[in-house]
Amino acid sequence: MTDLHLEFGHSALLFEQLHVEGGLLTPECGHLLLDAGVLSLLESVMTLHFLLDLEVLVSEGFADLLGLEGQNAFEGLLFGTEDLNFFLMVVEFFSE
Repeated sequence: MTDLHLEFGHSALLFEQLHVEGGLLTPECGHLLLDAGVLSLLESVMTLHFLLDLEVLVSEGFADLLGLEGQNAFEGLLFGTEDLNFFLMVVEFFSE
């Protein structure tokens, strides 16, 4: 009977020790959860900055592409007028 009582007493002491250790770990767990929340927020901000920078890069590239297309169209128009001028000179030459 005393062995059984000692065993229950030992398990009660062990339970109390685990309860105290668990209580000591609770603030640390809360701190870790807070750190995880902050890291998640920072990851979201970093992703947003990446997407905004990507949008700026694409829009600048698109503007440059349109600028080059506009320049090529203008040069094509210029060469077209030169060709038309040459054609009119040939027509004038043969009409004389």
